[in-house]
Amino acid sequence: MLGLLRSRVKALFLVSLMVGLAAAVACAGDTGPAGPQGPAGPQGPAGVSQPGDPGAPGAPGLPGLPGAAGADGAAGPAGPAGPAGPAGANGENGSNAALLVHDSANNVAGAVEWRIGGPTVDILGGGFNSGERISVTGKPGSFDVLLADATANSHGAFMVTVQLTQSGFAPAEDSVFTVSASGEDTGRVEGVFVMVDKVPGN
Repeated sequence: MLGLLRSRVKALFLVSLMVGLAAAVACAGDTGPAGPQGPAGPQGPAGVSQPGDPGAPGAPGLPGLPGAAGADGAAGPAGPAGPAGPAGANGENGSNAALLVHDSANNVAGAVEWRIGGPTVDILGGGFNSGERISVTGKPGSFDVLLADATANSHGAFMVTVQLTQSGFAPAEDSVFTVSASGEDTGRVEGVFVMVDKVPGN
């Protein structure tokens, strides 16, 4: 009997509960609008920093501009004198050629007497090569003039006879003149003579 009573009480309790739930559902209203957003919460603590990996090295930079030239330094002391150089080879022997002028009329060497029509002189040379061709010139003024051509004999000597008036020579206050003989091998040799006017006008 007691068991039957307990079963009825449980059944009654379940029925009452279901009725209450149905009434609660029937009495519930519609969902209201959303309320305003609440204030933001406080900021959280900062995160712990962690070291990152080093980056790759950058590309090399462009070369810099050249700097300005520095000032010249002071001159250094003079160096010691160098040793004497070896002696040079002996030069060639100079020419032994010679030239002589004399008056054809009186054979006075180095002096020519002036005469009407002009004096004639003998010009002699020596010391040239055998068969060497020679040009004989004189200098009556500022320039040389050709007096004669000659060829050295087998002894290396020559003689030519020249009339001076045909070449511009004449007595002057300073009547000392130069004559030259130029050999094609030997070179140039010079001589001198004086023109004398013993009897002016003769």
